Amino acid sequence: MKWLGAALILSLSLYLGIALGAAERSRIRELEAFSRMMGAIGESVDLLRLPAAEIFCTYSDDVLEENGFLPRLRARVQRDGPTDALGQVISEMQAEGRLHCLTEDLEALTAFSKEFGCGDGGQEVRRCAYCAARLTACAKEASEHAQGNIRVSRTLSFSAGILCVLMLM
Repeated sequence: MKWLGAALILSLSLYLGIALGAAERSRIRELEAFSRMMGAIGESVDLLRLPAAEIFCTYSDDVLEENGFLPRLRARVQRDGPTDALGQVISEMQAEGRLHCLTEDLEALTAFSKEFGCGDGGQEVRRCAYCAARLTACAKEASEHAQGNIRVSRTLSFSAGILCVLMLM
C-alpha cells in the first residue's frame, strides 16, 4: 500500500510539472495568435477597407477559436458594436482565467482596442503593425524563457514529490 501511495504522489507531482509547462506553451501560442490577428486586421483595413465589425466577425484562428476568445468577441461585436470590444473581451477572459497571457503581454492590444476606429486607415495600419510587433516581441521573449521555466517546473515538482514520498516512508 505504501508503494502505491508513493507511486501516486510521484505521478501527481510529475503531472503538475507537465501541466505548468503546458500553460507556458499555451501562453506563447496565444501571443502568436494575437499577433497574427493584428496583422490580419491591419491587412483588412489597408487592403480591403473593411469596417471593424466585419473584420472581427470574419477573422478566424484555431488557437483563438479553441480558447473561446473569437466566439466571445464576435458575440460582443454583434451585441454592442466594435468599440472597445476587443479590450472588454480580453478583460473578461483574463478575469475568468481563460487566457494564459499575462496582463503586461496584452497591454499593447488593450491600448489598441481603445483607439481602434478613431483614426484614418493609415493610422489604423500603423497601430496594427505596432501592436503585432509588440506581441511578437512578447512571444519571442516568452519562448526564450519558456524552456528554462518548463525544465525548472518539472524538476521542482518531481523533487517535491520525491521529498514527500521520503518523508512519508
